[in-house]
Amino acid sequence: MSDVNDAGGVSAGSAVSAGSAVSAGSAVSAVSVTSVRVGDVTVLAAQPELTIRRARPDEYAAVDELIDAAYAHDYGPRGTSTDPMHLAEVRDRGYEVWVAAGPRGELLGSVTLRKLGGRALHEDVADHELDLRLLGVSPDARRSGVGAALMRHTAELAAEAGFGAVVLKTAPDMHGAHRLYEELGFARAPERDGLWIGGSRILDLFTYVLPLAVLPTAAVADPDAARSVLGRFPSGVVVVTGGFGGGEGTPAAGASDAGVSPAALVLQSFVSLSIDPPRVLLSVGKRSTSWPRIAAGTTFAATVLSDSQGELARDIARPGARDKLAGVSTVASPRHGHPVVLGGSAWFECAIREEFDGGDHCIIVADVLGFGPLQRAELPLVFAGSRFAGLREA
Repeated sequence: MSDVNDAGGVSAGSAVSAGSAVSAGSAVSAVSVTSVRVGDVTVLAAQPELTIRRARPDEYAAVDELIDAAYAHDYGPRGTSTDPMHLAEVRDRGYEVWVAAGPRGELLGSVTLRKLGGRALHEDVADHELDLRLLGVSPDARRSGVGAALMRHTAELAAEAGFGAVVLKTAPDMHGAHRLYEELGFARAPERDGLWIGGSRILDLFTYVLPLAVLPTAAVADPDAARSVLGRFPSGVVVVTGGFGGGEGTPAAGASDAGVSPAALVLQSFVSLSIDPPRVLLSVGKRSTSWPRIAAGTTFAATVLSDSQGELARDIARPGARDKLAGVSTVASPRHGHPVVLGGSAWFECAIREEFDGGDHCIIVADVLGFGPLQRAELPLVFAGSRFAGLREA
């Protein structure tokens, strides 16, 4: 039983390769393999030494002849086809045509792969999955491990490119190939069987899936690694102000007259905790010198900054300034007179309800006393990966 192509020109007995940005004829990978038998299929072979690489333009015709011979060997002559995807030259424009060459450069096998960031070859394949078509092994190279070598190599490429799984489709009667796939870690996915075109199932094919363990791991105990990885999560940016210590109706004006500057700090961790009653949750670093002043007053204002206020956020976050809001346009919050930064996206006035220990941060739950949109309500500032940015539609 061959470990090659299936009916209908869809890979049967193939493992999928990642879309690689390698140019034709480059990134040559030499694969020496050792003979191992799985059922009646040769998984790997001691000879010959294989080179797996991108097909060159001058090899397109030879690739077409190889695929035709492989299909004819298994299913009989295919006859004349009007499908342009049967031509390697056409396939290599939108996808990648790879070949396995012997020690004298002779072509022994070929497979066409999805490109990284490109379209899938099958309609039912997800963005994080890599699929393939037209895996074929020359009839003269059967049982020499060429198909298995292509499968292993392409699965490695898929993992390196960040795909989460390799997907292949195979004819139901290719039992030896099925055993090979299972030996290589593929599992049947009967709920995904069939070849689908235009939303219709036009051919009965088995689907096999190989999950790929693409989980790079950083050292949890490394603060720099934790900061880097957690920093990939985008968040809004909020300026929290307070620190007057006055009661209701004794706002910033009184504090300003006494020469007291409000405290201000920049936070990313400010989230809605409850809608009814309205509550927010925020976390503040324990080394903050501004938060103790704000917390002593038991109330504060929070301004959600807009995408034009990245530089303002940097200025307020910079340590050492005596009056972080000097020169900043603000308006007093209605109940306690804390500064609300103009030009932002939204404002909140809050009363501290509870505070919890959160490692090197304090976790604060606060009741919302008032809120509203500001001038740039639809354009919040976003922070991720140590950079400020705005929103755009995905």
